[in-house]
Amino acid sequence: MCKRKHRAQLLIAQFFCLASIGIGVGYLTARAFILDQAERDLLKTAASLMARSDAASEEARNVLTAMRATRLHSCSDDELSYFGMLVFRSRYLRDAGRISDGGIDCSIAMGRTKERILLRSPALVQPDGTAVYPRIPVFQVNGLSAVTLQAGGDYVTFSPHLMDSVETAPAHYVITVPDPHNHQTDGVVGTLPNLPGNDLSQNGLGRTGVKLYATVCSKRYYNCVTTYVSIKEAMRIERRYWLGAISSGGLAGTIVAFLILVYNRRHRVLAQQFRRALQKDKLRVVYQPIIDLESRRVVGAEALVRWQDDFGEDVSPEVFIPLAERLGLIGQVTRAVLRQSLRDLGELLRNQAHFRLSINVVAEELTGPDLLPLLEREADLAQVSHQSLAVEITEGSTGCHMALADAISRLREKGFAIYIDDFGTGYSSLSYLRDLSVDAIKIDRSFTRTIGTQAVTVSILPQIIEMADSLGLQIIVEGVETLEQADYLAAGPGHLLVQGWYFGRSMGSQEFCSLFEQAAPSGSTLTISVASVAKQH
Repeated sequence: MCKRKHRAQLLIAQFFCLASIGIGVGYLTARAFILDQAERDLLKTAASLMARSDAASEEARNVLTAMRATRLHSCSDDELSYFGMLVFRSRYLRDAGRISDGGIDCSIAMGRTKERILLRSPALVQPDGTAVYPRIPVFQVNGLSAVTLQAGGDYVTFSPHLMDSVETAPAHYVITVPDPHNHQTDGVVGTLPNLPGNDLSQNGLGRTGVKLYATVCSKRYYNCVTTYVSIKEAMRIERRYWLGAISSGGLAGTIVAFLILVYNRRHRVLAQQFRRALQKDKLRVVYQPIIDLESRRVVGAEALVRWQDDFGEDVSPEVFIPLAERLGLIGQVTRAVLRQSLRDLGELLRNQAHFRLSINVVAEELTGPDLLPLLEREADLAQVSHQSLAVEITEGSTGCHMALADAISRLREKGFAIYIDDFGTGYSSLSYLRDLSVDAIKIDRSFTRTIGTQAVTVSILPQIIEMADSLGLQIIVEGVETLEQADYLAAGPGHLLVQGWYFGRSMGSQEFCSLFEQAAPSGSTLTISVASVAKQH
């Protein structure tokens, strides 16, 4: 009895000893791997930030050169309008203006200042004579500072969100410019970490007792980017790795496996339900009116796809559309929404001379081999003219514009139109969209919300409308929710179409057709947008 008890105690002790050793080895191995991976990620992030910084620096200098070349009267309306056009066509700038005797004379955002805004001395002057102001209070937005560059009597200010689209988490970063006179390093964006000064101005990786960091310096300009993260943060963010290593010696492995099993099962159940919904044509399409702002008549609608699971619960498009992409079913979603919309609105499409149905697709689908045949086949079956159909893509999809150009050309050769949705949320410009030969833009609701506020971006909206109109692009303004917004747009330039809750929420096809018959006279134009990659309004 005592021997069996002793043997059991020994086995337990051996188990815990081996488990402790396994946990320790697993932890040390995982720690080494995590830190090595974190260094590689820091270097990759620094390179991405530097690429964006170089592109922004080149653009800023080109704009400054164009500003210096103008012969317009200083700070005149014509000159400020010209500066506004330069800034809007840029990707990374938010303001430009004139500066003299240590103060701002005029700018796009502030116009001609009644009282000159005096500036402190620049943080540093680069070897080419460009002065750098890293933190001018008047250009702060929600606590974010924007860097200003001065060349002679001209200045430009970068957007404080310049680096927003570059993935940096969990790393921190700082953009520095070495002072050529005292060889000190000053941070112009971000917070200077407590690191050796030379490491902020030399390419390479480094590690202190508590931090990992990587520095990449520009080959064309004078700045460097340093990304850094504490070892504690790196271990905390990547704890799944060392927890996985430790769990190999104990119960944690079972827990992780159980959680993975539960997740996969839930994912499979949702995926199975979605597949069945597609097979049984259970996706639902609702329509939101589009209004001709001048006549205030219903001239179109945007169709939004909706889905309820087997339990009658609404599933957000932000959930099931990415799921459809992962499952390779996004093409079936497009086909289902297109067919249902043609069934719902086919009669209007056939009877209205300029009736247009637009289908929102992802970039991969646009450049794939199936979209064009699908559009042609379904249009022919529904006896709908190709000129009555358009393809709508989000502005973010235009990032691969070289690949999209051929696809867009083929679609337009067949008579289909191209719309850009959510315009203004990415880095594209109107000239860039002209290169892609698009037909229309839908201005993102974030610009509409600035109407009646003190937001800096409110001055950009009329510039977008005016220049889009000059390029012959149809303009649809999204998110019109108040009378003030509608009146503001009506008083501005261009012939606009609008949509938003002020004019009507989404509705079923019967209700919409009834609304159209009541509001639209015979021969009027109707534009329908089918969001197969749906947006949640």
